[in-house]
Amino acid sequence: MAGSMSGLELADQLHREKPDLKVIVLSGYSIDIAGGSKETINRVGGVFLPKPCPTRTLLETVRKCLDGGGCDA
Repeated sequence: MAGSMSGLELADQLHREKPDLKVIVLSGYSIDIAGGSKETINRVGGVFLPKPCPTRTLLETVRKCLDGGGCDA
């Protein structure tokens, strides 16, 4: 992500403003290197998918989030 804010920082900020917002974080780095932790992802109500991510996994995760059945991979 461009700029000084990481994607996880952005997700955290958006979650504070809109707690029901679903977040899917994709990164080519491990979650630790990406600047977060599983606790961070859980706190913002999201899911972390490592790249490369199979298209089917991404689509299934998006569908789960949109259906409100939980946003977990």
